[in-house]
Amino acid sequence: MPDPRPLRTALLGCGRIARGRHLPMLVRSERFHVLAVVDPDQRSRAAAEKLAPGASGHADPAALYADDPSAEGAVEAVVIATPSHLHGENARAAIAAGRHVYLEKPVGTDLDDARATVAAWDAANADRGEKLVGRIGFNYRFHPMHRAARAAIESGRLGRLVAVRSVYTTPATELPGWKTARASGGGALLDLAIHHVDNLRFLTGREVTSVRGRLLSRASEHDTATLDLLFGEGEDAVPGQITVAMNAVDEDRTEVIGDRGAAVLDRVADGVARFRGAKRAGLRRARARAALASLRPQRIPGVAPKPEPSTSASLHAFAAAVRGEGAGEPDLRDGLAALEVVLAAEAGALALARGGTPDG
Repeated sequence: MPDPRPLRTALLGCGRIARGRHLPMLVRSERFHVLAVVDPDQRSRAAAEKLAPGASGHADPAALYADDPSAEGAVEAVVIATPSHLHGENARAAIAAGRHVYLEKPVGTDLDDARATVAAWDAANADRGEKLVGRIGFNYRFHPMHRAARAAIESGRLGRLVAVRSVYTTPATELPGWKTARASGGGALLDLAIHHVDNLRFLTGREVTSVRGRLLSRASEHDTATLDLLFGEGEDAVPGQITVAMNAVDEDRTEVIGDRGAAVLDRVADGVARFRGAKRAGLRRARARAALASLRPQRIPGVAPKPEPSTSASLHAFAAAVRGEGAGEPDLRDGLAALEVVLAAEAGALALARGGTPDG
């Protein structure tokens, strides 16, 4: 029987995004009981405490790990939403203390850090009778439109996959400072592209077998990037392209093109998967729908959009996995796989900028 108890949870990292997204979802959900909020910044911590009545505030998570996780009132799991360069050390400390981990992407800012986290998770599970869940926050997999698209691909509705492409851009004015510097895990590759790399892995059901990247620094360091990718090998390989930028209007759109149909997945416009067949009539209908959509009222800057469902669904799936109700994917290994791709793209782009070749 599934365990109905709420998951006793601590939120590590209480910045603007964590307070605006993760914490309200955790507090509202019957799946979670928020016991503690952790942030070294007193103002951020105090703001988080106001959002989570009854939760204790801490500057450091070490005190939360003093008790056995199975003890009544002890923290069982952590949701880590700190700046990216702190992800690895926080995840490894929680794993060493026997806590389940939901880690926001990326799993690390370099491969050594990321591999150390995955190795720590593997070692902890080898030593324990029960499995520690190590979830990476690739919430796109849980968006209903992406799940609908994957189901359509698996059913053969789109036919043989021919290409995939995506665009993900955000306004520069909405970025916290650490996201604008590569050293702290910022930049368009680690913050934006990594989501779409994993999502295209999820949609195509294929691993990335080659990647080339280009980087630009416009408003901040490495805030614009393109990736040319190949998913899979041989005759079943699917070419793909990802464009990301942290200095533009909001855009988050993916297209999957097959020889019998196509899917357009627009997270900003309406979050609904749009499918069309290969016949010209289907194309005309799709173009007519696009024209009508362009007449709809547009989002006004500063006005919050309607709630985005994928983060909440991802968190709920994490809690369910801890309680034995489902798989733990996407897990920390998926985080490592996506990180390997974006870091390879970064290395190639930097080599190209120095006058070398994209392959170094």
